[in-house]
Amino acid sequence: MMKKINSYITASLLAIFSLLVLIPACKDDDELDNGGDNGGNGGNVEIKESITEYLQENYATMYTLFSENGVIDSIESYPYDVTVFVYPDSEVVVDEIPDVEAFVLGCVSDLAIGFPAVSDKLEFPLWSQGTSVASVVASDNKSVDNIKISKYIEASNGHIYELEKPFHKRPLYDYLKGLGEEYSLFKELVFRDEKEVDGKIVHSLMDRYNTTELAEDDYRWNMRDLSFTSTLLLPSNELIENAVADAYSKIEAAFGTVSQMDSMRVYRWIVESSFYDRELTLNDLLGYDDVLSIAGYRARNHGAVERTRWRPSVQQVDVDNPIPLVNGTCYRVTELKVPNYIAIWRVKEYMVPAWNAVGGASSAYFNTDMNIGPRGYTGHGGYTADPEETEFYSFPAISYDLMQGLYCDVDQYFEFKLINLDGEGTPYAAVLPAGEYYLGFGGKNDNEAAWYAEVSINGEVVTDEGGFWWKNLPTFDRNGGNNGYDGTGGYPWGFDADFWATKDGSAAQYDTDGKFVSLITLDEPSEVTVKIVRLTNTAGGGSIWDRVYLHSCVLRPTRDNY
Repeated sequence: MMKKINSYITASLLAIFSLLVLIPACKDDDELDNGGDNGGNGGNVEIKESITEYLQENYATMYTLFSENGVIDSIESYPYDVTVFVYPDSEVVVDEIPDVEAFVLGCVSDLAIGFPAVSDKLEFPLWSQGTSVASVVASDNKSVDNIKISKYIEASNGHIYELEKPFHKRPLYDYLKGLGEEYSLFKELVFRDEKEVDGKIVHSLMDRYNTTELAEDDYRWNMRDLSFTSTLLLPSNELIENAVADAYSKIEAAFGTVSQMDSMRVYRWIVESSFYDRELTLNDLLGYDDVLSIAGYRARNHGAVERTRWRPSVQQVDVDNPIPLVNGTCYRVTELKVPNYIAIWRVKEYMVPAWNAVGGASSAYFNTDMNIGPRGYTGHGGYTADPEETEFYSFPAISYDLMQGLYCDVDQYFEFKLINLDGEGTPYAAVLPAGEYYLGFGGKNDNEAAWYAEVSINGEVVTDEGGFWWKNLPTFDRNGGNNGYDGTGGYPWGFDADFWATKDGSAAQYDTDGKFVSLITLDEPSEVTVKIVRLTNTAGGGSIWDRVYLHSCVLRPTRDNY
């Protein structure tokens, strides 16, 4: 223990000596009790006793803790004066201290500044860790990290500050472990992903590396490393439950049910959006720009996921009551909402399965004056991920059948609704939340589909004047990751194309979004009706140019869809 304490207190001596000559004096505080004979008038009262003697006579509990953990011996052998922060015995409940060693080391600083010389917002580095500091505010009733200084004692070998109650900072990890029942759900979400790998505690969500392949110099953030400064945004059980219920209601309206992957996506966003690998500023927490959290790590280390985005205009924290930590700061969350683009991720309608589900042409879900129907294709199965390799995710085989419309004339149309199926297979219209979406299509891009199309959503034309060139659709839905979608890669949630490409070169073709066509906005939660109208044939005569092939339609919420 002594060796460990000495390692903490020697590294900063030169910096401290430089700081001492720069400390300005400040006025005395007449309300402060100096512990001497002058009635607490704020003057310097020299106490002849040493720090050890004074603690032994006046602070029995803290003296015992200091003695049992080697701090007394270290103070007495230390060649320079120190500053000690103490608390009344009634405020120190030993059984409630999660880490006694960290507690006592967090009460001593080798920056020895007497009270009359304390300047505003002076920081005392503590023995607990080089990054741990006690921030004294001289102009605010003389306080340390918002805890009032009730007494100051000048001892023969340093200075003693008595605080009304412990300000003790705890490491982020220990603070999380010690959270009470009000935050039990958040603790469960965080620590359920904790495991030991090669003797190290790791989280699949928190640790951005694979410890089995970590190079010696590959040193990255994790919430247990005290050398990093972190920020924790802490949501209560009530906030999490309300945010999840809101997200689930939208998922059920859009898809009919909440799948395991939907649930995982929502809860992972809540956890990942709570951790930041830096100290967030008030501008970060109160501004208008998205704040990027840690990136997290996918199951089985398939690759770093996109950083989650905290939007201060929607999600909010109590900035007036920060909780100082040894390696950062915690803020309690006051408003929590899972963004729609996380809850929904994307809605993709495969034309042939939907057609078959409703029994063919129907005015309720499909409406067309084209001669249209399914056409099967073989040899285009794409890539199907092996469930044995995915651990959490299941990526099913995708049908590559097409809806084929033969010999369509100008102004003919194909109209359909986005649908769900209930537990008995009966179709009903999906309802999507209000907000902004990317619209994309997958189809067939040979000369049989060489014509311009106009697209409407719920009766409103969303394509530019003149429509878009239908021949430019990707074959089926492929290569959707390169067509204007932001931050998603054009894939279903959880699919890491880079990882799967190491196992199968066709992985990049799997279940993408197709051709980006337009941005659309739903002003309120709505059913969605898509109408495609053939405008003109510019490729030249013959019925072969008049066909339409459609594989799928995608609506993916943008990041601004909250």
